[in-house]
Amino acid sequence: MSPQDKVKELEFTAAAILRLRVCANISDDASKSYDPLTIDLENKIAHSYIFDFFDGGRHHKFNELSEVELWLNMELFRTLQMMKDEMRGEQENEN
Repeated sequence: MSPQDKVKELEFTAAAILRLRVCANISDDASKSYDPLTIDLENKIAHSYIFDFFDGGRHHKFNELSEVELWLNMELFRTLQMMKDEMRGEQENEN
């Protein structure tokens, strides 16, 4: 896969994670769905208003695209954990 194709895949993945969060009502970032992640391959910076990638910022320097992929996998895991916690809370409220 070319680096440009990998960038498209990662940006698509970021959009999918955001849609999952919005549909599960664990994020109100739908207004930012037009740009959840933009990867500047030339300068090796990932820009995101949605994902802080655990450093709290908007601009994230990387050396390899595999780092961005790892960050997104961590965000997906965090999203799934939030969904699980939300479902657990709903079940406890029913009892």
